[in-house]
Amino acid sequence: MKDKIKNYLLKIYGVDSLSKTMIIFALILSLLNLKFNNKVIEVIVTLLIFIFAIYRVFSTDKYQRMMENKKFLEAVKPMTDFFGKYKTRAQNSKDKKYIKCPNCKKEMKIPRNKGKIKVTCPHCGHKFIKNS
Repeated sequence: MKDKIKNYLLKIYGVDSLSKTMIIFALILSLLNLKFNNKVIEVIVTLLIFIFAIYRVFSTDKYQRMMENKKFLEAVKPMTDFFGKYKTRAQNSKDKKYIKCPNCKKEMKIPRNKGKIKVTCPHCGHKFIKNS
């Protein structure tokens, strides 16, 4: 019986990206409020954000919450793509080196520690020699 209830609750309720972001934002505002001690921040902003985030977690209107989360993810996609690009670069930094084509200025990656190599730009076809 407990497993059925637990599975049912897991299907209905849930934490999505928007709820996580709202809870983290409310906690950050709470920590800032410890320094500035502003009642407006404490009551209106922090409490309302936190309460709405918890409401979203326990809401049974899955479709509405899904649509809200979808709009949120679309709004923050440029920022996540920007930071994702640099995260990938950091992960590849041991094996790959990022260079720009002198002709079209497009960025490409080449293997590291191979000495001088002949590189062909995949975008414009320009050939040049680069030290990796």
